[in-house]
Amino acid sequence: MADENIYETFKECFVEVDAVPTHVIQFGLNNRITKHAVNIRSELSSHKYVIVMIPGNPGIIEYYKFFLACIYSLLKIPIIGISFAGHVNLPSNLAHSSSSDYFSLNGQILHKLLFIETYIPKNVKIILIGHSIGAYMILLLLKTLDNRRAAVRNILLFPVIEKLTELRRTKIMTLMFTVFYYPLLFLTFLLSLLRLSWKEAIIRFALERCMHLHRYSEDIISGTVNLVHVSVVKNVIALFQNEAKQVTELDSRIIESHLDSLTFLYGDIDHWCPLSYYEYMKQRFPNADVNLAFKGINHAFVIDKISANFVATTIYDKLKNYLREN
Repeated sequence: MADENIYETFKECFVEVDAVPTHVIQFGLNNRITKHAVNIRSELSSHKYVIVMIPGNPGIIEYYKFFLACIYSLLKIPIIGISFAGHVNLPSNLAHSSSSDYFSLNGQILHKLLFIETYIPKNVKIILIGHSIGAYMILLLLKTLDNRRAAVRNILLFPVIEKLTELRRTKIMTLMFTVFYYPLLFLTFLLSLLRLSWKEAIIRFALERCMHLHRYSEDIISGTVNLVHVSVVKNVIALFQNEAKQVTELDSRIIESHLDSLTFLYGDIDHWCPLSYYEYMKQRFPNADVNLAFKGINHAFVIDKISANFVATTIYDKLKNYLREN
């Protein structure tokens, strides 16, 4: 199917979540989400389900545009994707928030909760999809959503939900961000001064020549252009450092209390949640829906269109029977 066809119902906007400008993308809705929530709440009330996507870090929801378009083309359920607070460079007509309350890991979780409470009516059943640290956010969201509304299915993709600080890659990244913090910010500043076409050319060169990727969507280019701003890079690094300290032991109680609604989808070449973590989950929760679903697919699956489509199809296979029966 042609890319332009799967983007037919796509819309994007910036809305304020407790005065924090937030980039949101959506599929399958006639009304664009605005600060006046009444229209979108009214439209959503006519639907039984809505899918809410929480990205990984960097929390640039534009990276997930093609992936979410694939899911919508299969399920035909409204989809809303929410960026992380402070992870997207804002249009010139919007002011950056002076508050950093939502930039920490717990703050980002509260940010998603406030969005859900503001824009999604309680009668609509929510399907949460979280990638990487977004999976951890979903687990903590479930604590709060319990008594307020139904999150009927929760799909955790390449879930970073435990022992993050023990990983070799975490230690390397922590050292890199400590030693090269200011040089990285200075390089980001220099890149931000370039004209748009030069930024795009550099990003394209990095994808194709350095990472040997050729099956990416143009959304990956424009999403990365958004990343080339000092304030955004600062927030991305700060969140990673927060994650490394906070994501330690697995919260078994949350998982046990929501076992029937959770699906864990692991990959076999994932440096952020290695095979040993998958094997422990299978052993610790033998009755849980824990799957080694992705062979040869990288953690950052959205940068490859074939991988993104495969992950979308896997989610469809996991949800179709539930949606048919409920």
